[in-house]
Amino acid sequence: MNAPQRAEAAPATGEADPDVAGAVSRLNTSQREQLERVIGAGLVERGSVFVLSLAPVRDETGAKWDFRKEQVWERVAVNSCSAYEGQARCVTLLRQIMAHFLGREGDDDIRISRVTSISGPDLIGEPIDIRAGPDPRYRTSGLEAGVGAGHLPPDQWTPPLAGRTYAAPFTSIRGETVEMELRVTPVWCLRRGTISSYAIRRRFPNAHRPINDYDQEAADKQTAIRMVELLKEYAAFGGLFALHVPIFFATASSRRSRVNMLGLCGPVLPLMRQVAIIEIEGIDDGVPFSRMKEAVAMLSPFVRAVMAGVNEGRRLNPQIRDCGFAGVAVQAGPGPVMRPELKYLLAQGRRATPNVVVHDADLSPEVEARLPGLGVSHLSGMARDPVG
Repeated sequence: MNAPQRAEAAPATGEADPDVAGAVSRLNTSQREQLERVIGAGLVERGSVFVLSLAPVRDETGAKWDFRKEQVWERVAVNSCSAYEGQARCVTLLRQIMAHFLGREGDDDIRISRVTSISGPDLIGEPIDIRAGPDPRYRTSGLEAGVGAGHLPPDQWTPPLAGRTYAAPFTSIRGETVEMELRVTPVWCLRRGTISSYAIRRRFPNAHRPINDYDQEAADKQTAIRMVELLKEYAAFGGLFALHVPIFFATASSRRSRVNMLGLCGPVLPLMRQVAIIEIEGIDDGVPFSRMKEAVAMLSPFVRAVMAGVNEGRRLNPQIRDCGFAGVAVQAGPGPVMRPELKYLLAQGRRATPNVVVHDADLSPEVEARLPGLGVSHLSGMARDPVG
């Protein structure tokens, strides 16, 4: 269906939703046949048929919509996987569409409805709150059964999520033990002045930051193991947030390393698609375009989003916009001042994407207040009072 509609909850009378009335009649012959197969397979009863709304694109493009609507299709999305996983895949697809047409991919623009029945030419549907856990009517696995069950805020977890630290040692290629520490910090949305997600941050002993592929993969393995444990807690306590997870480019760009890492994540893969934001560290101007694009393409189906990570003092790869990155994650250097290197890096990020996260910044309140004007959308750290 190439006309924008937004499916709302079906009236109690069981009548067709007027916003999607006649939707079936606008399908061509092959699409109608596909829909008939969907009905016959029982996917509507399983809650695995969704309608994706392009209304935000239509509303913002205004008079240009008549031209742009030919570039996209709004249609029923069918997934043979579980209903919750199908919902996560639809959210990912809509984020990509919004990023392409609107230059942003905030959840405020994501509108998805689940088709509950079909009556003649009409679809009857109900809106989905993408921040909620699986609908109990359509849960199909033990892991999904716990997701969002109690919607317990992370600050009420035992212990609270923010501020946790974990020892995550690994053995280097020289046979030495590297005492890596993992820390969970909140990520503040500067536009709203609230915590929007959490991030796993890594600390390495002096002179022991991994610089070769072997050590970097070993560090990523320990990070992935901790991510899996946190996502299991997410399922147990109920979670409604995203989790930023760093991995090195050497791991992300190596097929063997990717397969090994995803193998560790097998028990929580459905949750990763809903929750995990992978930040590939080391996306500077020396990274080959083809390897960068392959890394994003190979990881994207398994996670909520993939971001480009770069350290202060390095130059951001200018080709990230062509690789499918959802944003830029900047690792700030020490000190409370805005150094020229950081300011330049933020300017690069702002030109590439509306989603710029700054990690581990120890800036003064006066400098933090200027960050939104420099293109920063999110800021990680423990105790701060960000601007709204």
